[in-house]
Amino acid sequence: MNFQTEGIKKDILEALIDTAPIFQKLFPLDCSISITNREFFLADFPSKEVKLNFKEGMLIPENSGVKK
Repeated sequence: MNFQTEGIKKDILEALIDTAPIFQKLFPLDCSISITNREFFLADFPSKEVKLNFKEGMLIPENSGVKK
C-alpha cells in the first residue's frame, strides 16, 4: 500500500468520524456507532440505552465480531 492510498483511507475514516453523529440521529432506533481501523477503536458514539464501553484507542478484542 502506498502513501497516497493510506492518506485516502485516513481521510475516509476522519469523514466517518465527523458524520457518525448525523447518521446516529437519522436512524429511527437508538443505536451506537463505532469507527475502527483493523486494530483500534478510533471513535465511539454510544446509544442512549446500551453502553458497550468502547474507548478511543482501545484495542479491538481478538474474539470480537469486528475481527472476524
